Amino acid sequence: MRMKALGLGILLAFIAGCALGPRSRPETNYEQTRVYADFSFDEIWEAAVKAIDETEFAVRTVMRDSGLIDARKRGNGAKEDETIPLMNIFIVNEDGQLKVKCLVAFPGIEIDLDECRQYTLRFFERLNNGLGL
Repeated sequence: MRMKALGLGILLAFIAGCALGPRSRPETNYEQTRVYADFSFDEIWEAAVKAIDETEFAVRTVMRDSGLIDARKRGNGAKEDETIPLMNIFIVNEDGQLKVKCLVAFPGIEIDLDECRQYTLRFFERLNNGLGL
């Protein structure tokens, strides 16, 4: 009788654990995309590199052919390969429209959405200023 009760208890605990559903993983990045229809790739590229330089991020890698600018936050005392957050800018042509995607990530760390929004807003404000908008 004790074995049945123990087995039933284990089964109920297992079912209760499954009823909670899958655990959501914490967000580790934030992305915003904007369309710049009236500008060339070169104009956007130059303005984007300058815009990053005017924020708290520093350009680390550029791959113009693929439209990628990789940047890391300055001055937090970490080694270069550990510097977070990171910002990736993608300038892409989708369906005949030039789009700028700004991704802010904290690899392996749950993000503060407000902080990430502020980083992307500052980038886009400076990009827009650089484009005369």
